[in-house]
Amino acid sequence: MNSLKQWKWCLFGCLMAVIWGGFSCSSAEKLPPYIREAGESFQKHRDYASLKTLVEYLRSGMTEAEVKRLLGEPDYSPINGQYYYASDSTDATTGFVLGAVVQYARRDSTPPEASPWILERVELMPIGE
Repeated sequence: MNSLKQWKWCLFGCLMAVIWGGFSCSSAEKLPPYIREAGESFQKHRDYASLKTLVEYLRSGMTEAEVKRLLGEPDYSPINGQYYYASDSTDATTGFVLGAVVQYARRDSTPPEASPWILERVELMPIGE
């Protein structure tokens, strides 16, 4: 009887591990391969081509965590909720670095620390600050 009880707990543990593993898959696994590759490339090389691909993929309503999984940590933040990501390219006219300006907004009116940042807009542009 004791071994039957141990067997049931072992089976239960294995079942929970399978279920937990299925639910804990990162969203990176659900990304199209070209987006995952662009994210890895941009985070490693800061290349403009990868940044452009990622900016075209980003959608209003994505969480800050989802954006950071793709772009990494920002290079600069002039104000709370706005972040700059610089690339390895410069604008031929101004000489400024080409990058992405990411603007977030709070989802609701709960206390700011309790409300996540949600992507409002993102633009590729020369960054002159």
